Amino acid sequence: MTSDQINRFGEPYFSTKEKGTGLGAMVAVKLIETMKGTWHIESEVHKGTTITVTFPEARKAEPKLDSGSKFS
Repeated sequence: MTSDQINRFGEPYFSTKEKGTGLGAMVAVKLIETMKGTWHIESEVHKGTTITVTFPEARKAEPKLDSGSKFS
């Protein structure tokens, strides 16, 4: 990817593909950001691209039992 393509990654309707809609990366970026994640792109033109996505560690959910539960 070129530096311009990296800068525009996730921009609505931006695509480098002839038949692309430019919505897939946008949806992915919005989901990553909604889940408080981050993304980083490393790329060399004509060699390859690596996109690294990280998410914060999830907290363990406490089971919620109703008052009529058989478990204590």
